[in-house]
Amino acid sequence: MKTTYDIKDDVLHMSDGRPLVVGDELMRHPGTVLHLTDDDGQDIAALTIIGASVFLSLQKGYDPINDTLTIGETIDDPALVSHSGDFVGYWEIDHALDGFRCPIGVSIHHASEHLAPAIKSLPKPLEVLTGSE
Repeated sequence: MKTTYDIKDDVLHMSDGRPLVVGDELMRHPGTVLHLTDDDGQDIAALTIIGASVFLSLQKGYDPINDTLTIGETIDDPALVSHSGDFVGYWEIDHALDGFRCPIGVSIHHASEHLAPAIKSLPKPLEVLTGSE
């Protein structure tokens, strides 16, 4: 997984290197975009997070026991969960859009490993950038 972080714009991008066809922003969590390998599927190949410094402290949405960062919502229905390597997508059916599945959340397994390049690129202690202490 390749991770890049633009500290000036506070944008994190993670990609497994596969070709991207379409992007879809998480419902109720603007600024988090899932990039998919096909226009009607749920196969996540990349993730872009605008305002990523909020998550780089591994405090918000982070489960240290499973080393998983979750952004947005999760769902227990296996039919609405997709697994794409270290990305797990959570989907909701939008009946107004003829049953189209809309993304509501994403989890990143091995988060500390994948986010390490972004965390190391920060010029100041993370607490200063995120306001956490």
